[in-house]
Amino acid sequence: EKMNRAKVYVFIFLFGLLILPETLIAQKKESSKNKKENISSGEIEIIKLVKLVDRNPTDYKSRVDLAFSFLNNGMYNKATEEFQTAINLNSKGSEAYSGLGAALINLGAPKEAIKYLEKAIKLNPKLVDAYNNLGNAYFLTQQLDKAIKELEKAVKIDPKHIDSHNNLGSAYLYKGLYDKAINEFNKVLKINPEFIMAYNNIGLVYYRKFMFDKAEKYYKLALKKNPDYSEAYFNYGNLLITEGKLEEAIKKFEKAIKISPNFEAAKSNLKAAKDELERNKKEIAQGKMRVRHILVKTRKEAEQILKRLKKGESFIKLASEYSIDPSGKYGGDTGFFKKGDMVKEFENAVLKLKRNQLSGIVKTKAGYHIILRIY
Repeated sequence: EKMNRAKVYVFIFLFGLLILPETLIAQKKESSKNKKENISSGEIEIIKLVKLVDRNPTDYKSRVDLAFSFLNNGMYNKATEEFQTAINLNSKGSEAYSGLGAALINLGAPKEAIKYLEKAIKLNPKLVDAYNNLGNAYFLTQQLDKAIKELEKAVKIDPKHIDSHNNLGSAYLYKGLYDKAINEFNKVLKINPEFIMAYNNIGLVYYRKFMFDKAEKYYKLALKKNPDYSEAYFNYGNLLITEGKLEEAIKKFEKAIKISPNFEAAKSNLKAAKDELERNKKEIAQGKMRVRHILVKTRKEAEQILKRLKKGESFIKLASEYSIDPSGKYGGDTGFFKKGDMVKEFENAVLKLKRNQLSGIVKTKAGYHIILRIY
């Protein structure tokens, strides 16, 4: 059977993966609060600490406190300088090495950060922040097994260390250990129900599991708690793209960009969604059709899959798992086709369907199909 799949369908199917590396971040000495609150209180704190350092330039504690204040306020180059100075004053200061590692991660140098974080742990094997940051550094250098190992150590040392649980969940997510990821994010919410990133991350897990209803539920929860959470709008948009709901996805991306004007991934996906919508309109105007389908060898297999679909399981997930047609890896998406492109039995079944309607079992020479009409 002829299948006119264009490259754009592969690209769109992968949208949801773009945000994943951003779910795991270098943690700072203190949890951040409201942005406006951070700016004003942070500046006041820095001014006070600078005065302390000026009065006693060789005081290790003041240097470390100032460095962490720079780090917490996003002044990573200044933080790096102060941590280096603190280390020169006291080469046994584990917090300075850990903080320097965190600053380097935020400056995009996780590989360089590793040696300082390992030094921090050697000096203080109970320093949970160092294990957490080392796990982040390993994650960002694509050493997932090592990342998980260090983050597991962190939560063992401090079972209530919320950042480590969140980052461990993110590492499990990227590794494909979805149940473990959800367990860690739920631990985060048990410790702090207002840790909004965890809701977003649970949404990502369910998205990767093709459990779109649950993913949508958690994105909505994240946005209910913080209506200005641009990452949740972005991920929600990715979900809607995968479901073929382009108009709704566009609104989510636009909202994300309105909140965060420099959100480049959202801008890219917004453009792609708009371009795809325009292409779809042109194809539909030419009388073309587009479906998802699952092809299996036996009627018994098709009957079992159809039962699962009627119970609400994801068509995309089941297509990717069971379809023997090459379109299975695209969630069964055939791309647009015109009359005469497909075998008669397949085409006739499609013509009887309305948009978003599911067929029964359709037999062709290739096997047994279940069809979901998209357009």
